[in-house]
Amino acid sequence: MDEKKNKNNLEVTETAEEKVEKAGEQTEQNRKVALIENGSWASTAGMLMKEKLSKCKNTELIGDVVTIKSALKENQLADIKALAQKIASSLDG
Repeated sequence: MDEKKNKNNLEVTETAEEKVEKAGEQTEQNRKVALIENGSWASTAGMLMKEKLSKCKNTELIGDVVTIKSALKENQLADIKALAQKIASSLDG
């Protein structure tokens, strides 16, 4: 990703973007994915990753995208625990 495109860190980080792009290019399929985004630096990353991953065949998004801004707040711990439970439940079936 060039510096102009990501100058404000408002997009998916280069490493995450590369992984998501490769998933689409390699026709990844039959996957389960959960997303946690950094809402402080990359406030659109979760939405962009969700959009790109939705194009992969038979890819299931587990739970809602969890957004963490700066640091995990105590009231967000329930969101993380709920996502962890949904991930664990998805492994059973």
